[in-house]
Amino acid sequence: MAIPGSWTIYYSWGCGASYGSTSLTINTGGTWSAPGYTGKWALTEGMFLLNFNGFATIYGGNTSGNIIAGTMTTFAGSNGCWYAKKSGTTPKKAAKAGAGGDIAGAKKSAKKT
Repeated sequence: MAIPGSWTIYYSWGCGASYGSTSLTINTGGTWSAPGYTGKWALTEGMFLLNFNGFATIYGGNTSGNIIAGTMTTFAGSNGCWYAKKSGTTPKKAAKAGAGGDIAGAKKSAKKT
């Protein structure tokens, strides 16, 4: 997967139902920029890390195609969830709630008595 390019990043401090979003430009050479912020990024074996210049905040996540998803922290008590999609990426329609099984992907079965 080619990381450099234009992305939209969606973030939720506290991992709530409401996500903010902003544009994100990931440059070759390990730098990135977003409105009002810059920093460095790295990718190692599918693990993506993004840090901010002047802040302790770090975003970490896993890559899958043109999507990155993970968690973030300020190391001062604020934590959250985030995902990013590369420009031009159309996400697949979400599966119906409960489809495919539980959190581990196991099929739901009748309760044993």
